Amino acid sequence: MADFDNSRVLRFDNAASKANGAAADGVLGQTNFTTVMPTPLRRDGSALDVAVDNTTGRLYISELGNNRVLVFNAAAGLANGANASFVLGQTNFTTGTPNTGGISASTLDFPQATFFDPVAKVCWLQTQATTAY
Repeated sequence: MADFDNSRVLRFDNAASKANGAAADGVLGQTNFTTVMPTPLRRDGSALDVAVDNTTGRLYISELGNNRVLVFNAAAGLANGANASFVLGQTNFTTGTPNTGGISASTLDFPQATFFDPVAKVCWLQTQATTAY
C-alpha cells in the first residue's frame, strides 16, 4: 500500500485475515514505521502507486516527486528500509529531474498509475501527460 505523504510503502502479510486497525508487517522507503526522512534512495519519496509481479515478487513503486519507478526484487522478503534493486526513469538513485536529459524512452515525468501485466510480463506506467511507458 502506497503511503504518499510518509514517503513509504507498507506491507501487510495475510491482509485478508487482519483485524481492523492491524499494524503493517513491513515498510519500504523508510528505515522504520515512525521515521520520515529523505535519503538518496528515498529522497522526497512521494510513493503514489505500486504494482507487483506475483511470479517473481518484484515490486514496482512509482514515485511522483522523483520522476522514477523504484524496483524491489523479492520485495516480501526484504527487511524494513531495504534499498531498491534498481530504478527506472532516472540514470541513478540520486537524480529526480523530470525527463533528465530530455524526453525519451528512458525518462519519466510524474509517473502516476502503475500496472503489471502478468501474462505479457510488462510493467505499464501512466505519467502526467497520460502516456504509457
